[in-house]
Amino acid sequence: MSQVPLIATEETPSTESSACNMVILEAGLPGDTWRYCVERERLAERSEWFRAMLVGPLAPAPSDPPPLLKVQHVEKRAFDYLLRYLRDELINFQSVSTARATLDAAHQYLCPELARLAVEYLEKNLNSNTVLKIYQGLSLYANHVTSVPNWSSHSPTAPPTPGDDAGEIG
Repeated sequence: MSQVPLIATEETPSTESSACNMVILEAGLPGDTWRYCVERERLAERSEWFRAMLVGPLAPAPSDPPPLLKVQHVEKRAFDYLLRYLRDELINFQSVSTARATLDAAHQYLCPELARLAVEYLEKNLNSNTVLKIYQGLSLYANHVTSVPNWSSHSPTAPPTPGDDAGEIG
């Protein structure tokens, strides 16, 4: 586990009130995490999700040292891009897998503009080597169609078995 103080205040919290405004977020899969010391209010201003998590009724009580919140359902690099986006920093994806994980994080944390940036990167890097990485799980974002007209006329069929006259032209 490493400590990445991406979103730290400009000055070290010297008063109790500013220390109580801080929270530590540990992001990443168990055993492979990064920690961020962040200002609750700063994130709450930029994200409805963080507003509910950090200052809403479900927020941990302010304390010194700051409380630790684990965000284990998001890959650490994707969470890093999410926080960079919330700080209005330039987003420059380095890999398809990170952009794909960031798309999931952007969707979960209600950041449609970050999702758009991830999709643009993925579209530019879509090729035969990356197609499976990109499309894995994308059905979560698709509009579910309840009825498809003439679906039976478009359903796939298998070729006729050998010796079956139905497939021969005579």
